[in-house]
Amino acid sequence: TPQDEMRAGMSYFHETIWKGLPKFLRRVDTALKNIGINERVPYNAPLIQFSSWMGGDRD
Repeated sequence: TPQDEMRAGMSYFHETIWKGLPKFLRRVDTALKNIGINERVPYNAPLIQFSSWMGGDRD
């Protein structure tokens, strides 16, 4: 059902993106420091773009 699809999508978002994105951004900050850039990546920097086709197939 569409509700099941939504629940699965939100679960994926919570378990992978929500937990993984901060870790990724810390690694980017560390990599920048390693090459001599001592500034953090701004929170509004468009490093990653999310999209989904959930609900787009109209099932």
